[in-house]
Amino acid sequence: MFCDDETLETDPEQFECSTCEVRQQLDGLSSENAEAWQLYQRLLSRFLVDLLLVPDMFRHLTADWTHEQIVDRLERLMVMYDILSPPPPSPS
Repeated sequence: MFCDDETLETDPEQFECSTCEVRQQLDGLSSENAEAWQLYQRLLSRFLVDLLLVPDMFRHLTADWTHEQIVDRLERLMVMYDILSPPPPSPS
């Protein structure tokens, strides 16, 4: 999921799904967090970002969700985003 083909070919045991910490963490997510993570992955492709299609895709992917579901998943995504991509430290 996070490597190029050459690395995968030269060091395949490093990417064994049964021992992958990332896979174990993803498999351990609650259904709500897993849904939020899937939404994040679908929205943040380079293609959608470069073509400025993220808002349109977000509306499409959440069209049948309730307002409460959307707010809940966005709040979960904000927490995930802060953990995975923390803001830069503020200048002293």
